[in-house]
Amino acid sequence: MSGVSKIVIQEEATELLHLMKAQKQLRQNTRVQALYLLKSGEATSITQVGRMLGFPRETVQRWLLKYRASGLSGLLNQLCHGGRSAAIPQGGYRRAPGLN
Repeated sequence: MSGVSKIVIQEEATELLHLMKAQKQLRQNTRVQALYLLKSGEATSITQVGRMLGFPRETVQRWLLKYRASGLSGLLNQLCHGGRSAAIPQGGYRRAPGLN
């Protein structure tokens, strides 16, 4: 296990449990659950957390690296990738001069 094998989780297990239940998005819930499993001792390794949650070890490791770098707020921050651009421009279409 390279990378994040030893991580210090600042929050208490009970705090993580309450936070996990308060999450409305599945993505954030799963990430907090990974921290909870490690903090509570239900899982002892990143691989074990991955198996329990149904994610590859590398994904869980990436979450823990994010937690280590920017804390709980960084872990739960959801980036918006934008998606498809609008078919009608924001200002709307303009008629050509002289057309009614």
